[in-house]
Amino acid sequence: MTQEISCDGVDENTTQEWNYSVLREQFERIENSLQRYLRAVHQRVEEYSHKTQETMLSTLQMAMFVRFQTKIPACDIPVCQQSFREAERAVIPSESRLALLIARFGLNQFERDALLLALMPLANGNAGFLFACLQNDTHESWPGPELILNLLCRDAIERLDMQACLSPFSPLVRYALVFSGDPESNNDQASFLQGSMHIYRYLSGRDSPLGQACCRWLEPPTDIDLFPGVTKQLLHYVYHPAPALLISLAKGSVGSRQMALSRAAHIAGRKLLLFDMEQAPTDETQFCRCFVDVLRESTLYAAGLVLHGLHQAWQNHTDLRNWMSDRIREHRFPLFGLSETGIPLVPLTDVAQVLIEMPQSSTQDEARLLDRFLQRYRVEADVDTQMLVRRFRPPPDTLLQSLSDADAYRELRGADALSVDDLCRAFRQRSQQAFGGLATRVEPRRTFDDLIVAEGLNKQLEEVLAAVRFREEMLAQGFARKIAYGTGVSALFHGDSGTGKTLVAEVLAGALGVDMIKIDLATVVNKYIGETEKNLARIFDIAEADSGLLFFDEADALFGKRSETRDSHDRYANIEISYLLQRLESYTGLVILATNNRSHLDEAFTRRLSFIIRFPFPDITLRERMWRGIWPAEIRVAEDVDFAALARRAEITGANIRNIALLASWLAADNQSTCVEQKHIERALQRELAKMGRVV
Repeated sequence: MTQEISCDGVDENTTQEWNYSVLREQFERIENSLQRYLRAVHQRVEEYSHKTQETMLSTLQMAMFVRFQTKIPACDIPVCQQSFREAERAVIPSESRLALLIARFGLNQFERDALLLALMPLANGNAGFLFACLQNDTHESWPGPELILNLLCRDAIERLDMQACLSPFSPLVRYALVFSGDPESNNDQASFLQGSMHIYRYLSGRDSPLGQACCRWLEPPTDIDLFPGVTKQLLHYVYHPAPALLISLAKGSVGSRQMALSRAAHIAGRKLLLFDMEQAPTDETQFCRCFVDVLRESTLYAAGLVLHGLHQAWQNHTDLRNWMSDRIREHRFPLFGLSETGIPLVPLTDVAQVLIEMPQSSTQDEARLLDRFLQRYRVEADVDTQMLVRRFRPPPDTLLQSLSDADAYRELRGADALSVDDLCRAFRQRSQQAFGGLATRVEPRRTFDDLIVAEGLNKQLEEVLAAVRFREEMLAQGFARKIAYGTGVSALFHGDSGTGKTLVAEVLAGALGVDMIKIDLATVVNKYIGETEKNLARIFDIAEADSGLLFFDEADALFGKRSETRDSHDRYANIEISYLLQRLESYTGLVILATNNRSHLDEAFTRRLSFIIRFPFPDITLRERMWRGIWPAEIRVAEDVDFAALARRAEITGANIRNIALLASWLAADNQSTCVEQKHIERALQRELAKMGRVV
């Protein structure tokens, strides 16, 4: 097993037994101090009671004697100077976990021994009874501040100085190394200090789960570095963490950014802890406790900390903003954030922030990574990894899970090797999960052979395909420098309902070898300020890692004419349109907006689009072609059906003709006819026109 060396040069894989022996030695030193303290108590009791005790009493016997034989509080007895000298001379091996904890949290000698006292009842069941006796309170099985100050301080002056070490602002309480009594009290002094089992297990050399569902340790990355430039930048901050500095990563999938951070941390020998603040408790008290636990865990292991959802937490907990700023500013180890593209950085007080944008990984590198993972499986010879990567752009962090899904589909088929269909189903399933309810992934099934449109429209569609296919090549030849921005390819489809806008979008997606991602504007548009923009950011972030064709149907619901700024809602609505334009102009795939009425869209908006394509209402010639082309080869149509007459008879769209053909086929089947006859079509036509409010 390889050793993990932390950035402070200490081997974290020291044995459990050795760490526990170091801890036990310190407990024995504290136990000896307690023995001397109790003897001093015993001596004072003799002075008051004129009784003698010739036999040496055990610690428990003396504690019981104090509890039941005298009413003099133990806190009136000064501690022996010898105990303090022993504490000063205590030697703790620098590579032990106890020494690491002391160094990483900056504990002084008093705080170190106060922590050991608080942990003693967890290591020795008799210690709780001992503390209860010493404090004349059977309910106080944890040491109180008076007892700790008496045991660990030499005189009254030092007691005053050390009281601050037991306050809520001390490292012991602030980082939940111990728990203090009366957490809701306004008193700066804790009523008692209770040891943490989590800390006790850590000091004993045993690791235990943090117990928070919103945080987890990130796994070491794969052996292929898809972002070497980003890794180099991050390494500087991982090796040399600066105080009050937050490094935020933007763009790309969350998983890709986590992989980049994991790689840099792994090279530097650090662990990396992810805190998903969107999944943290919503109750403010519980949120604070959870945040403290995460900061403590990061500090315990000198680990980097990744904050995901900081912007959301900032919006949800407005009363905690200063508190969050303070905690982030004070953290001593590498601190990273996963920012949403287009969302402003959180304005943390006195915290410097650096934004690093993730580049788009090349399809060659991603295909190479997929090839390496596929070596673990039997794969059919016709599997084209380049095609799979271009179509789905599977996030590197989910590749192994996706391949496991594909292997399950293989087993379901009873086959020996993974097929293209197995892999496509698995990748599509994973990518759909990423969009949630904001969008639907549509696998293109119809092609240009299924498309019946005017010749001029066909040529425009070929131009759109050419723009997407040669975009990168032209940018590389100098246009990226010339135009600087607005390099994305976008198109507006406008025309009456049923003229084929959605069908054409699907056909273009199929021609490009990608899926169509159909945006559900009902879930994207949100009445709350800033939420629509955040939903758009999420869609584009996921889609950029996917390169699918983005299709916004009924786009005027979101991108209508910009209003005059009368109130905050108008201002934010205009921001949403500006934000969309910004993302359209940088998106690497194709974005299509569809509307039934172009006049409803802002002219300043439409001028920024690459193509504006009108879908005209079909004329008689086009309608006749549609009537003839709508029937599948398996459906027989009577030879006497007059398609030309049907085209002349009703001015309808291709969508109407499709509905009529389907209903006529059902009617023919219901009549047990061998073919679809004119009467079936006539009846279906009447039904369709009635739906439209028209009568023939």
